[in-house]
Amino acid sequence: GPAIPKDATSSVTVPVAGGANNEVCDRRATTLGLAMLILPFLPASNLFFPVGFVIAERVLYMPSMGFCLLVAIGFDKLISWASSYHRHSNSEEGNASDATQEDSPQRPRGVVARSVCWGLMAVVILSLTCKTLVRNADWRSMSSLCDSGVKVNPGNAKIHFSIGNVHAQEGLRSCEGHYRDAIRLRPNYTAAWVNLGLVILNMDRAAEAEAAYKRAIEINPNSGNAHTNYGHLCRLQSRWSDAQHHYEEAIKQQPDNPVLWHYAGVSCKELKNYTCAGDYWRTCVKKHPSYADSWFSLGLLLSREHVAGRSGQDVPWSKGKRAKMAEDALRSGLKFQPTNTNAWLALTQLLLKNNQAKEAEMIARQALSQVPDNSLLRYWLGHAMEVRQFIPQARKHYEAALQLEPGNKLAAKALKNLK
Repeated sequence: GPAIPKDATSSVTVPVAGGANNEVCDRRATTLGLAMLILPFLPASNLFFPVGFVIAERVLYMPSMGFCLLVAIGFDKLISWASSYHRHSNSEEGNASDATQEDSPQRPRGVVARSVCWGLMAVVILSLTCKTLVRNADWRSMSSLCDSGVKVNPGNAKIHFSIGNVHAQEGLRSCEGHYRDAIRLRPNYTAAWVNLGLVILNMDRAAEAEAAYKRAIEINPNSGNAHTNYGHLCRLQSRWSDAQHHYEEAIKQQPDNPVLWHYAGVSCKELKNYTCAGDYWRTCVKKHPSYADSWFSLGLLLSREHVAGRSGQDVPWSKGKRAKMAEDALRSGLKFQPTNTNAWLALTQLLLKNNQAKEAEMIARQALSQVPDNSLLRYWLGHAMEVRQFIPQARKHYEAALQLEPGNKLAAKALKNLK
């Protein structure tokens, strides 16, 4: 038969399965992109149920991946179209080349199409870059971030609440207005009622603060923060029974909060329920061994024999086992708060009352290494020296105490008795 030129196959189109496979892959990629764009965002969209946070960048991480994938697929489709248009354009220009040889050369339409595609992509990238730079400026501080949020969504209670928190931390009175805006937009916003009460209490408007706390508890009787702050308000007003009640309610919701256990004990002590107070403080230090205030309160409680009808300095000092427990509690607290003057004073006096003058001297010296300019500690060191019959040293410390505090009556009286 006739010979077939070697390059004859170049003009033959052979159908292959690759095109179909590419279409399947494109459909799958598009489906994946749409799924990543839509599905992760649905739970935070408020379409099906309300959510408790402001829609922000953190809920757009997965959707942004789907968006980028769809942009890439779309751009690939455009480039493919421009390339096919380029080949078609070149074919037409080749067929008509003889007729247009006299015309000036023109740029192929396919090249223009590709250039337009790349230009569009450059515009998309540049616009998103500018948007990112603008958004980065919003993230410079919490205040600027919240301000940008309220501009976009002024009817969102959570944003006003967040701005109120930021302004409260900065000591700005404008926080009250934002808390009130949050409450106006969401009247049952418990946290906003609680923070509003705290802010106006700091403005010496206790009655309004109490009303805010009551409203918060009406909305949510199990609000630990509402009961905590209401308890603090009652404590500041010396309403010890009410304070104890609210601290106990708060403990039910926040059993690991040492502040609640401590102040519940304080309330019990003021109500002269010393057993209850001791139980609260023991629980506190058991749960939080480094909470020094409860160690000190427990030590001071145990250092005295609380007898009915006697109070203040008339309450006798503890002896024996109870005194030892008081000493251990005070020492434990001083490990975590070594500059607490009252604890050092109580421990020194406790040891002296239990005929341990040498140990009292050691404690007083240790205390003065932590609080060197305390007149009372200097006096008790002198007293320990006097008990041990070191009179010259005692006189020296009494004189030092008077130099630090000329009005120290204990040191003046002790020095007079020595002379």
